[in-house]
Order: sequence, then structure tokens, then C-alpha cells
Amino acid sequence: NDRNNLKNEIEKIKSFSLNKKKIETDEIKSITNFSGEHKTDNLINECLCGNIQQYKKILSELYINTLNQIFLLRVLGNKIQRLLSMKELEKDYSNLDSLLSTSKPPIFWKEKPMIKKQLTIWNLNDLKITMHEINNIEILCKKNPQISNSIFMNFFIKICKKANSFS
Repeated sequence: NDRNNLKNEIEKIKSFSLNKKKIETDEIKSITNFSGEHKTDNLINECLCGNIQQYKKILSELYINTLNQIFLLRVLGNKIQRLLSMKELEKDYSNLDSLLSTSKPPIFWKEKPMIKKQLTIWNLNDLKITMHEINNIEILCKKNPQISNSIFMNFFIKICKKANSFS
């Protein structure tokens, strides 16, 4: 499937460049989907599941220099907030499957195994601590833009390793 995506993206670039002699990198990034949200979502899911190899693979496919750290921290924060809400409701259900089935908003069937794994890996206290850390990391990244990429990468790998140690 990646080859088909790649072929489609190349065709897009060809079509876009028919009347141009030179294409800027920003133009290519704006018309292609390679650093799109689906990779971002996968990156965060793999990180929360502790799948270090997959996390690194997806990270290498993204444009590392153009990563929007604040955006990714907020997506991570939203995912953790949802896990927190589900963890708090977990005691009211006989099993995780029933919790996932009744979740609002509904969880897409493809995501259920990933979310189930995340719920088994992370406990309520660790999720709360990580949520607090996300806020601190966001402030650090904003205060130190010259080293924000390192701060961000270290934080994400810390989360991934922590999840990996639980799984």
C-alpha cells in the first residue's frame, strides 16, 4: 500500500510541476500527505504501546526538521486525556471490551486493539503524571526553541520506553 501512496504522491508532484521550472520544498510538503495526520496518530499510538521499533520507523518517515512539537504534544495530550477518562470508567465495566464498545465518542474498530493494549499498559496514576509532564514539556519547548527538538524527542522516547517496560 505504501508503494501505491508513493506513486500517487509522485503523480501529484508531476502534475503540480507541469507549468513550473522550480518547485520549493514547502510547496511539495503542502501538496503531499506523507507527514500527514495518519502518521502522527500512528506515531503516538506506537509510543503509548511501547513499540519502540515501530515508533522509530514512523519517526524516520516523518520530516524530522519540520515536526510541529506543540501539535504532537497536544495530540498526545488528547489521547492521554481520553485514556484517563476511560481508566476512570473502567471499574464500572466487567471487561475492557465492554468499556470500549460503549465508549463515547465511539472507537473505530481498527483502533480498539491498540487502545485496549494502552489501557492495560498504563495505570491511572502514570497517565496523570504523563499529562502533567506534557504541559511542562510544552512550556520548555516554547521557552527553548533552539533545543526544543531534543527536549521533545527525549520526552517521547521516555514515554515509549516506559510503556515498553510495562508491556
